[in-house]
Amino acid sequence: MTIIVPIKEAEGQLAQLVNRAREGEEVLITVDGETIRLVPTHESAQAEQPKEWRRPLGLFKDRIIIRDDCFDPLPKEFWGVFE
Repeated sequence: MTIIVPIKEAEGQLAQLVNRAREGEEVLITVDGETIRLVPTHESAQAEQPKEWRRPLGLFKDRIIIRDDCFDPLPKEFWGVFE
């Protein structure tokens, strides 16, 4: 089933229109005489990587060393460049 909705009406019921598009209905939104199709993508499912691709905790343990002076203020000579 195809649903055609003007943009003014779509603003108030966007969540319902998105859900209907997810369920497979064709949702068309009209803006100034132009028709825009609301199409769900599956990027969100692809964005979550499979567990075998996730970095395990502690992967870089003892490989990265943060010096004790890491959070000390930078010298005045450094800031002179930005003036």
